[in-house]
Amino acid sequence: MSTLSLLKKLSTATVGTAIVGLGVLGTPAMAVTLYQGFDPGIEPGQSRPNSDAAAANFDSDAAALGSVNLIDFENLTPGNYSTLTLGSGVTATWLNPNPYYQSISQLNNSLTGYNTTSGGSKFLSLGPGNPFAPVSLTLAFANPIQSWGAYFTGVQGAIGKYLVQFSDGSLQSLSLAEDNFGGVQFLGFTASGKSISSITIVGKPDSIGQMGDIIGLDDMRYVYAPSDPTQSVPEPTSVLSLLGFSAFGVSSLLKRQQKMKG
Repeated sequence: MSTLSLLKKLSTATVGTAIVGLGVLGTPAMAVTLYQGFDPGIEPGQSRPNSDAAAANFDSDAAALGSVNLIDFENLTPGNYSTLTLGSGVTATWLNPNPYYQSISQLNNSLTGYNTTSGGSKFLSLGPGNPFAPVSLTLAFANPIQSWGAYFTGVQGAIGKYLVQFSDGSLQSLSLAEDNFGGVQFLGFTASGKSISSITIVGKPDSIGQMGDIIGLDDMRYVYAPSDPTQSVPEPTSVLSLLGFSAFGVSSLLKRQQKMKG
């Protein structure tokens, strides 16, 4: 069971930054911070104020942790893949991909996903070939990361749902927003000091065990984890303060005992 209790807050009208988990039981007070903005029904090329605002907030906060790396898929060849190197030590692996929708696609549609890169045309596509078999996309990082985000398009949720999952020591699961007419959203998170080796977008079947939604992912960004992860070690001044407090307590106790004997 995760020590991080996930709390999801989403509004299609407003954009905010939500704290979705806090460390407990003596662990460092680190948090997983969620950034999510949704513009339902938005077509390719239309304004997406909520999504862009969430992305801007993420980029600003993530930049405080390190350089923000971006993959927009524009240098990749459209086609069907089961595994593909995206560059910079990042590998994508599809489970049960749909053969009629290319893994790297240029088929832009608000219901099945589309490009979000300004001046671009390509995006990464995810959808099941067999609607009754598990479907997922795993993004593996040769060098661990501590922050990740991307634009998602065409998420309808009518036939199954998609979750963004990762492990920062415990399994975390974030839900994508949904609309019958698709649209666009940005979802990202920062987990300062954590070390995350992979992100998995996994399909969750509906009540009859069917998963039929086809979605797009584009403009993925991430920040590498620190080389020396944050340690739960008291500051030197704090250690000295504790020692001083302890010495004061022992001294006071001895004085009281001497007075009682006298």
